[in-house]
Amino acid sequence: MINFKFGCEHTLVHSYIGDVCWGNAREFYYELLARLGDETKTYKNLVVPIGSSGGELDAAWALYDMLSTVDINVVTIAIGKVYSAGTIPFMAGDQRYIYSKAMLLFHSAVSLYEKAEVNMSQVKEEILAEKVDSKLLSAILKDKISPKEVKNLCSPKKSIFLTADEALKMGLITKVIDKYSQVELL
Repeated sequence: MINFKFGCEHTLVHSYIGDVCWGNAREFYYELLARLGDETKTYKNLVVPIGSSGGELDAAWALYDMLSTVDINVVTIAIGKVYSAGTIPFMAGDQRYIYSKAMLLFHSAVSLYEKAEVNMSQVKEEILAEKVDSKLLSAILKDKISPKEVKNLCSPKKSIFLTADEALKMGLITKVIDKYSQVELL
């Protein structure tokens, strides 16, 4: 492993800061494709600092799919707060770092739909929660988190805020950091 530095020859840094929505996700994706498509450079690592108060579930899954299908080592770094839908693309990192004062927020996907223009009386809330949360569960379970812990993170009855140390203890992240130079790249 090597320590991460800005300007590292084979490392591309591409931040996602802000709400998770289709406009931001599209801009992030097009810029990322343009930068990865530069034939004069060969990248081994993609470092994605993420800070988000959450947003749209569908856009979050699109970001997750984008990041989890890149053919290089993806490193996500939680900065500030990574809440709600923002945790989904964060979990796509092959390596996941979090600043010592940053926090993660997990909750059931059903609460993401509460503000949407969906008539929940027409949609069986339990079925929707099970389908959406099962996708989140499988994304998180790839990291061998116990099913009980994952179900607790996605409880429809509460929101779970995790400090950096709590996220590390649960196995959700690789390492707690205080500065970028503590990131170790493959």
